[in-house]
Amino acid sequence: MTERIRNLTIHFAKHKQDKHGGRGFQMLIQQRKRMMQYLMRKDIAEFGKVVQELGLGKEASKIRGR
Repeated sequence: MTERIRNLTIHFAKHKQDKHGGRGFQMLIQQRKRMMQYLMRKDIAEFGKVVQELGLGKEASKIRGR
């Protein structure tokens, strides 16, 4: 999912006029956020491992609500 988000981010940077894909993109981001929030509630150690593996430094702070 994170790889799709990264690819879409690059796509939208190149194609600024593409407005139709934005809703699906936002839904994908929200789905990842909800999944990460669930993981953080259930197992904080595993959450840390996943954040490290995916390279979600700045994004993880948004998930934590900071």
